[in-house]
Amino acid sequence: MRLVCSQEKLQSAITAIARIAGKHPTLPVLRCALLVADGRFLKIRGTNLELGIEITIPASTDEEGSLAVPADVLGSFLSNLYGERMVTLEGKGGNLSVTTSHSKTNIKALPTDDFPTLPAVGGEQSFILKCAELAKGLKTVLFCASASAVRPELGSVLLSGSGGTLIFAATDSFRLAEKKIPLKKQEVPESMLIPARNAAEIVRTLDLSDGDVQVFYNRNQLSFTVGETYVTSRLIDGSFPDYRQIIPGKHTTEVIALRADLQNAFKLGAVFSDNLQQLRMHISPKAKTFTVESRSAERGESSDTIHAAVSGEELSIAFNLRYLADSLQGITGDSVSLQFSGLNKPVVIRGVSDNSFLYLVMPMNK
Repeated sequence: MRLVCSQEKLQSAITAIARIAGKHPTLPVLRCALLVADGRFLKIRGTNLELGIEITIPASTDEEGSLAVPADVLGSFLSNLYGERMVTLEGKGGNLSVTTSHSKTNIKALPTDDFPTLPAVGGEQSFILKCAELAKGLKTVLFCASASAVRPELGSVLLSGSGGTLIFAATDSFRLAEKKIPLKKQEVPESMLIPARNAAEIVRTLDLSDGDVQVFYNRNQLSFTVGETYVTSRLIDGSFPDYRQIIPGKHTTEVIALRADLQNAFKLGAVFSDNLQQLRMHISPKAKTFTVESRSAERGESSDTIHAAVSGEELSIAFNLRYLADSLQGITGDSVSLQFSGLNKPVVIRGVSDNSFLYLVMPMNK
C-alpha cells in the first residue's frame, strides 16, 4: 500500500474512528483503524462490534492494499503535525510508514485478517428525513437514557412510528423524554432500539452534514450514508417500556412560567441543594405564587418565588433538581408548562407552543 492524501481529512477521519475503537480482550484489532487504499480513494474503517464507521477520502494511490493501525496512536501523531497539507502512507514490512515534508514515522500495524466486515443493511425497509431532524430527535431525548448496562433497553433510544410520525423516546425509569417528528407518506419502524452510546456517535456524524439522510434497517441493524461516511449500528433485541401508561391523562395543577425564569431558579437552587439534589416546589393558586426551595445542612437554604400563571389545586412536591433542569434543553420556546397530577405523581413538562416534545419526571419521596 502506498498513497498520498490530505493530512486534515485523514486526521478528521481517524479522530472519528478513535472514539469508537477500544480495547477488546479477544480481538486486539478492534483498537485499530483499517486503512484500505482503493484506486483514487482511501477508506478508513473502524468498529467496536456495536457501531461501525467507514469514511472515504480522496487519495493519490500508487499501490493498493490495506493495513490495520492502532487508531489512538495514528490519531495522536496526526494531531501533533503542524503546517502539513499532505502526508504519504506506505506499508512496509507489515507496518505503516508516514512521511511528511519534514518527518518520517513508522507505526506498528496488526494483521488485517481478523478485522470484522461492516454489515451492509439495505432493502425496502427505510425512511428519509433531514440530517438535522434525525440529529435533533436523537439529541433531544438521548440524555434520559440509562447509563447502566443492567437493562439494555433502558440504555437505548427508541425510534418508533405512528401515523406518519417518527417518535424518539428514552428513559432511565426516573424520567422520560419524547420527541415527535413528522414523516410524510413514509412507512416508519414499529420499534427500533439504538444503544445510547451509538446514538451519541450518530449525532456527531449527522451534525457535520446537511441535506437528507436515508436510514435502512432490519431486525438487527440500521445503517445510513451521509456524504462520504457510512454508519452502521447494532439494534438492541428487547422491549422498550410501555411508557404511555405512566403519562397522566389529566392534571390537577398547572404552572406556566418563562423558560429563562425557571433556568435561573434551577441554577440558584443548585447552589444550596443537598446530596440528593432535592428541589421542593410550592404551588398556591389562591395566593397566585410558585416558589421553589432548596436546602443543604452544610451550605444553607434558598427560596425563590417565580412570576408565573398558576391554576388548579394547591401542591407541595419535591423533585430531583438536575432532572428538572435537564428538561429545558429540549424546549426552545419562551414559555414552559409544568402539569402536576397530585402527590406521588409525575410532573409533565412541555413547551407552551410546542407539542412535539414531552418530558416527565417522577417525584422524590422523603
